[in-house]
Amino acid sequence: MTILPRNKQRCGYSKRFLLKCPSITENVKSIQPRRNVNYNGNVVAIETLQYLEFDDRAIDVKSGYNPEFMRMPLTRLTPLDNFVGPSAIPSKDVKGACALVSNIQFGDKTIQFLCVDGTNLQSYQYEDSSTIIRMVNSGQLPPIIIPDLQNMNATQLSMVDAYGGSIWYCMFLWEVFGRVGLIDDSHVFLCLVNIPIANAFWNSHYLSMGSGSEPGAPPMDPLTSIDVIGHEAGHGIIEALGNLEYQGESGALNESIADIFGICLEKYFDIRGDRKLFDWDLGEDFMTKTGRGALRSLENPKKYEQPDTYKGKYWFDTRRQEDQGGVHFNSGVGNYFYYCAATGKKGTNDHGTNYDIKDQFEMFKLAKFIYLSLKGGDGYQKITQYSTFSQYAGCLMANVDKFLIDNTLDAKLADSVKEALTAVGIVSRSDELPIPPDGPPGPDEPDPEWPPEENPLPGPDDWPVPPNYPTPPEYPIPQWPPENPFPFPPCPQQPTPYPPQPTPFPIPFPLPDWLPIPQFPQFPLPQFPNFPWTTSPGCGQLTTYNPNSFRGLLSAGVSALKAKFGFGNSYPSNVASMYATPVRQSRFMSLRNRLGF
Repeated sequence: MTILPRNKQRCGYSKRFLLKCPSITENVKSIQPRRNVNYNGNVVAIETLQYLEFDDRAIDVKSGYNPEFMRMPLTRLTPLDNFVGPSAIPSKDVKGACALVSNIQFGDKTIQFLCVDGTNLQSYQYEDSSTIIRMVNSGQLPPIIIPDLQNMNATQLSMVDAYGGSIWYCMFLWEVFGRVGLIDDSHVFLCLVNIPIANAFWNSHYLSMGSGSEPGAPPMDPLTSIDVIGHEAGHGIIEALGNLEYQGESGALNESIADIFGICLEKYFDIRGDRKLFDWDLGEDFMTKTGRGALRSLENPKKYEQPDTYKGKYWFDTRRQEDQGGVHFNSGVGNYFYYCAATGKKGTNDHGTNYDIKDQFEMFKLAKFIYLSLKGGDGYQKITQYSTFSQYAGCLMANVDKFLIDNTLDAKLADSVKEALTAVGIVSRSDELPIPPDGPPGPDEPDPEWPPEENPLPGPDDWPVPPNYPTPPEYPIPQWPPENPFPFPPCPQQPTPYPPQPTPFPIPFPLPDWLPIPQFPQFPLPQFPNFPWTTSPGCGQLTTYNPNSFRGLLSAGVSALKAKFGFGNSYPSNVASMYATPVRQSRFMSLRNRLGF
């Protein structure tokens, strides 16, 4: 049996862990394509166009974040006469009603782009992917209809941005990676927009984009800018290609690659759509109300309390529970690697290592190189599910020569990749020490024990010395009954002061002595006064933050109780290491093996 990799709030994995986890292909294909739209009693067929017809048949529609207009196909719900230009040169002066749904054929496969409104949904609905898919398939959540393209309010503009951004993302995948959408096959690309959260996330089925308003979170505009669409859809690509585990260093790589794909989508839109939007920041469009400027920066991660050097300043301890071990913080290392390789930077990192990247690696080519390393096959080594930064660097260096040959690129770009990895501290200069030659030492290196004994047996002195990591403290097992039998604090009238206090989740009945009880170390929360978003669980989310609401506390409590009683796995893969003693670890692993996990 497969244990689900995670069971997090707002994720598509909240099923009993005894059930087999469905693949992303099964998840996405559970969304049924629509054939028509019902508008004022009239049934209108959904429009379909070939990818090569995009420039001729798509129209320019007003946009909220992407200056003035974004080009996209729509399903027209009023007579064609009301639309000026689609039969000739597409015009910006489009009138009439339309639905945010259409089909585009990429080769022999078709993607249906569908945008539905989540304004009136409750948290128990939009946090449960099966509920949303059931509502979409039954028609309870129909395609969004824009009554008049010339008179759209701010909410409608954000919906158009999400719908158009998903189309442009798939065009980017097709032209740059040669990939058809999220799963490289026919499917429905669903965007659920305007749900009442200040976040955006991918849940293994579809994209969910928040309105920017949620109790306890900084005020934001709708999270539907094109770089955010690229970021969240990037999580879908990563999952489809190998699913970098959303925890610790592999989770930081997951976030970093999603950021890279989002930045590349903005650059692609700049070139293909003749716009001037591109910058190296993520989330700058909707963050204006926070006074922060942007969410993250690939050019200068430290500007937003992210490290640009492996285990350098702002590095987040991956053993901590907050933010899945710092996935939204440590992603700055991978981001800065990409920026350095793409721009040819030079300088000195936090460890005092000088670097100088002389040859720039064109950013779309570099993104495709990372994509092929995620995909693997055809002679490429694959980035694994639990890859660390060091393993990620090793995979890239193993693949770079083949990529350069396959794409007839300058061999010097291999040095640029290695120097960029050195710039962020993943590769050290000391890693380049020469391998000692075989045979006896030279005359200047006397060795009285040469020649060695035949077939010597290694002893304790020959064993490798483990790294000098600090030993985690022992934590006592909670006693039953607890002092406070009710695990949740009363509903606060005001946001809880940061940082919030840890909430106990007691077991309602005694457990036998042989069954281990997981012990979760309570590390101090980070002190980032500008933006304290570090404690809420996340899966493929744009950011992690603490809503400080009763609903958030209740949801976290339910998730913890479900995990503790076996209704989901919210622990890292090395869960046994989190137990108090080696004896308990052994008992846990024995029980796990006997149950066939």
